Amino acid sequence: MGLTDLETQIVDRLKSRLTNIQVEPYPDRPAEYKLLHPTGAVLVHYQGSRYGKRRATDAVVQERRLEFGITVMARHLRVHTGAYAILDSVCAILTGWKPAGYGKVYPLSDGFLSEDTGIWQYQMSFAVDSVNVEIAEEEQKVLLTKLTFTNPEYGDFDAVNKEGE
Repeated sequence: MGLTDLETQIVDRLKSRLTNIQVEPYPDRPAEYKLLHPTGAVLVHYQGSRYGKRRATDAVVQERRLEFGITVMARHLRVHTGAYAILDSVCAILTGWKPAGYGKVYPLSDGFLSEDTGIWQYQMSFAVDSVNVEIAEEEQKVLLTKLTFTNPEYGDFDAVNKEGE
């Protein structure tokens, strides 16, 4: 499972439950984004990961906490379709949900971003735990083709790998 897949799962879950608001991935060009929906929008994006210490194994295995940001944009603050109600709904929808291939989602933080011409913006952060495991590459191994045993009583003895003859 990759980041795009996880982001899509989050967007799909929010879309299916927030039917009175625009839900979509964060725009590639945020400066050009215009809120056109009459109520508001919820925008989802990957924020980054935090990695734990390596486990004591030969392979690289470590905890990974993936963090996703949810930007809430609303035309009102306190009404039933305002920013506060959307924040509460997003938190309830995502908290404890288990996307395919990951642990349960849990909130990290939320807070006010800005208000501009009556559009309120808040940022929410959620995390989901996973495990980062190296993709093992085949190790270069030396093929033993001949082994000589030396014994003072019986002399030398060669063991030969038939593939190496």
